Amino acid sequence: MMRRALSLCLLGVAFAVTPAAAQEARIPPFEELIFLSCSEAQAMEPTERVAIARSLANRAAAHYGIALPDDEAVGRELGALVRGGCTMFPQALLFGVIAQAVRVEAERLSAAR
Repeated sequence: MMRRALSLCLLGVAFAVTPAAAQEARIPPFEELIFLSCSEAQAMEPTERVAIARSLANRAAAHYGIALPDDEAVGRELGALVRGGCTMFPQALLFGVIAQAVRVEAERLSAAR
C-alpha cells in the first residue's frame, strides 16, 4: 500500500513539472514579474515557477536580440546558471538573474560556433 502511494506521488510530481503543465500555469504580466525576487519564485509551485522563468528568459532573449534554441541542453545550462545566481543572491530580482544567464548562454553558444 505504501509503495503504491509513493508511486502515485512520484507520478504526480513528474506530471506537475512537464513542459505542457508549465505552459498551463497562469503567468502574471511582465510589469509584475520584474519585481519578483528569487526567494519569492522559489516559494511558488514548480509549474508556475518554470512557466515564469521561461517567459522571463524569452523576454530577456528578445531584448538582447538573441535567439535561444529550444534545446534541452540549453535549458539545463540556463537552469543551472539561474539556480546558482539565486542561491548566491536569494533576494536578487529573478529577471536580473535570468537576463544575465541568457547573456552568458548566448555568449557560450556563439563562441561554440
